[in-house]
Amino acid sequence: MGGKPLDAPVVGLAADAGGGGYWLTADDGGVFSFGDAPFEGSAAGSPLVQPVIGIAGDPGAAGYWLVEGAPLAGKIVAVDPGHNGGNAGDPAYINMPVFNGRGEEACDTVGAATDSGYSEAQFNFNVAQYLAADLRPREPRWC
Repeated sequence: MGGKPLDAPVVGLAADAGGGGYWLTADDGGVFSFGDAPFEGSAAGSPLVQPVIGIAGDPGAAGYWLVEGAPLAGKIVAVDPGHNGGNAGDPAYINMPVFNGRGEEACDTVGAATDSGYSEAQFNFNVAQYLAADLRPREPRWC
């Protein structure tokens, strides 16, 4: 919404089921539709029990759900990148059979990497660090 004044901050993004568009939502329930994502209405101006904290696309239909909840202020948020970059150093676990939800497969704990060696584990760790920094309160700056 670059350059457009909004009544409330954007708090969520969701892709539509068809993959040709997406929605943004603000904490007042406002919904903004982009691309092929259909506009199904907005809760802006409606009385909300709590602020909107997210949006989820309905995978079986052309629509979305708005998620109301308490703001994160005063809450503890755990950020887990989900990969361990040191696993390659423990070959006993590489290719060990693990249950994947449907059957067993070899445990590829090393993950993928780019041709230049930038690993999936490092990428996930970097994203977790950026997210953690964004969630931390910032000191006001005086100009």
